Amino acid sequence: LAAAGFMSLRFDYRGMGDSEGSARTFEQVADDLAAALDFLSGESDVSSIAVWALCDAASAALMSCSVDDRVRHLVLVNPWARSEATLATTHLKHYYGRRLLEREFWARLLRGRFDWKASLHGLRTNIRQALTGQAASTGSPFQARMARGWRAFRGRILLILSGRDLTAREFLEHASHDAAWHGLLQMPNVQRAEHPKADHTFSEESWQRWLEDQTVDWLATAVDDAVRVANA
Repeated sequence: LAAAGFMSLRFDYRGMGDSEGSARTFEQVADDLAAALDFLSGESDVSSIAVWALCDAASAALMSCSVDDRVRHLVLVNPWARSEATLATTHLKHYYGRRLLEREFWARLLRGRFDWKASLHGLRTNIRQALTGQAASTGSPFQARMARGWRAFRGRILLILSGRDLTAREFLEHASHDAAWHGLLQMPNVQRAEHPKADHTFSEESWQRWLEDQTVDWLATAVDDAVRVANA
């Protein structure tokens, strides 16, 4: 980011990483996010801020930063939208079929090391939760708050997804079935990018480079568009 000309601030919530204090959940970090924005604004003359966030931090950003006028851009990477229903459905759609294609699965099966009882119990549980969850769920409170934040945000959103990440699949599953999310991913201010082979944290170097390139290129375009609008 610095090499591309973007000032950046990386920070941890209280009780996480390098930050002191009592740990809290992603639903309780609005004050932490606001403090980071206040510090960045106070130490610089930036007129607009982009928030880059992974997993439940992306969910927190949607719930908190989307109503802060200083935030003009959101980069959301594999957002967290988990419920029992989405987890079960995602496993049914993406986990079991992929396991059948893995060499390790067949090796364990042929050696008699595969636990049929546990696997069948897990499959039955996932089917039951998927069916009952889809019939009864209207979205947990944090998921609904995410949707409200997404809809209310007037800036630009870059949604980045990993092709081999169940969290990303869960997010798409929820967004495609929950009424509160109808049409949100198709809004004109939303751009989407997906790496088909990457895992949740883009752990390989080539995946990290791809993630960095996507972020920098999108930010450059977003800033250029904002300047053109201001000068029009």
